[in-house]
Amino acid sequence: MNKKIGNLIKIFFFLALILAYVPAWTQSPDVKYKEAIELGDKYFTAEDYLNAKASYQVASQIKPAEQYPKDRLQESIRLLRIQMEQVGLFNEKLDFADRLFEEKSYDKAILAYQEALKVMPAQEYPQDQIKLIRQLQTEEAEKLSTYQGHIAAGDQLFANEEYSEAIDRYEQASIIYPDKSEARDKIKAANDKLSEIAAMQTGYQKALSEAEMYHARKDYEKELEAYQTAAELKPDEAFPQVKIQELNDFLKKYEAYTAFVSEADELYISQQFAEAKVKY
Repeated sequence: MNKKIGNLIKIFFFLALILAYVPAWTQSPDVKYKEAIELGDKYFTAEDYLNAKASYQVASQIKPAEQYPKDRLQESIRLLRIQMEQVGLFNEKLDFADRLFEEKSYDKAILAYQEALKVMPAQEYPQDQIKLIRQLQTEEAEKLSTYQGHIAAGDQLFANEEYSEAIDRYEQASIIYPDKSEARDKIKAANDKLSEIAAMQTGYQKALSEAEMYHARKDYEKELEAYQTAAELKPDEAFPQVKIQELNDFLKKYEAYTAFVSEADELYISQQFAEAKVKY
């Protein structure tokens, strides 16, 4: 299909050239020859070798004995072939560069577009693509910097055990790069910490409630165990530690008191009333 279109274009240019000479058919061969040569030279200088070739063909038909249009015709054909080869090579390099661009291999794409420009330096498309890539790279660098800033801030908050605030920063990072797993993994880790804290708080409150219940029952051993559980769950909390110290002191006194009462009871049972009274 492309070949047919190319052939039609060639025919169109040739017909246009012929029609350009229609008004001059009544002119002398010298005038027509001169005009054809001047037009051919103009195209040749502009590196439009296809139209230059057509013009020199017309000139050679007007004056078949002239060598100049024949030489220029051959040179136009030679340069046209080179030009077509360059176009083919340019398009090949351009296709490769475009594939790299689509793959977002931007550094490699720039090099590929530069290689295409070596073949046809005047082409604007490769230059525009290089400018576009550099703009995209700048935007990507800014985007990455913002992302890394959120991650770093989140990590600091996480280290400070400010997990809810850390999640907020990780979520902002995730909005920038939704496909990256890093932010999602950090959000999960922070949520796990929050779950652990919630579970610990629940266990802590339960231990305190049990301690109060055992205190009301005067079951001081169980009360002590409950406060020890609370202290294990929250080692930095002062309240369970204070209660543990109070209970240990109380239990030591209580054990001593119980020992005296037991001795007094035994003396009383053995009817040693005076000694029992001293113990009581």
